[in-house]
Amino acid sequence: MTDCPIRHGVNRVVYRAATHVVFVLSLVLFTGAFAKADVAAGQKAFDSGNYEKAMSEWQGAADKGDPEAEFGLGSLYEQGLGGLAQDYKRAGFWYSKAADQGNTEALYRLALIWAAGGVNFPPDLIEAYKWAVLAAKSNGVWGTAGADLESQLDKVLSSSEREAGKDRAAKWTEALTKKNEPAATAATPAPATEPAHSTVKATGCPGWPFPTLPCTQEFPALHGH
Repeated sequence: MTDCPIRHGVNRVVYRAATHVVFVLSLVLFTGAFAKADVAAGQKAFDSGNYEKAMSEWQGAADKGDPEAEFGLGSLYEQGLGGLAQDYKRAGFWYSKAADQGNTEALYRLALIWAAGGVNFPPDLIEAYKWAVLAAKSNGVWGTAGADLESQLDKVLSSSEREAGKDRAAKWTEALTKKNEPAATAATPAPATEPAHSTVKATGCPGWPFPTLPCTQEFPALHGH
């Protein structure tokens, strides 16, 4: 009995398809490994005070969608480190991308910068409350910090403002859930556009959105307005 040409053709197609899948998976793993290496190198540079190198390392990984690198870039822009202008709009851009991927510290930092406001970034306590509510739902230190911030904002917001903040939080959660649904059932979101660079240099205490207050990670007690 001679071999069937059709069987040989099918085998070749299956082999090529399998080879293609292996190649794609290998490329994804290879790229992911490099991104993680960039994140680690960026964190090491940041911890040693080499903020320019941290920026360089994190940028590439953030462009590939790594949430830790996205958060790192947000920190650099928030604090105005590495020769960057202190820019809450760009910090918010990167923090939001990290928050979309489950970074709970990014939720907390978003609440802080919206509560404070800055140059070309008007404060919005309802938006701050939204992010505090979302942070408070998580476990760990940032969930605790978010809950504390939420209680501080409770004291200065009206009941209607608090409800508006909770409504924004619910809509963000709903939108994120739809975004993470399989492509077949969810609409493709429009690509995010990174804000333009700010030309204003950082002043005051870097790392904390209230430039007149001492450096701290804790949200200060607020008084009614």
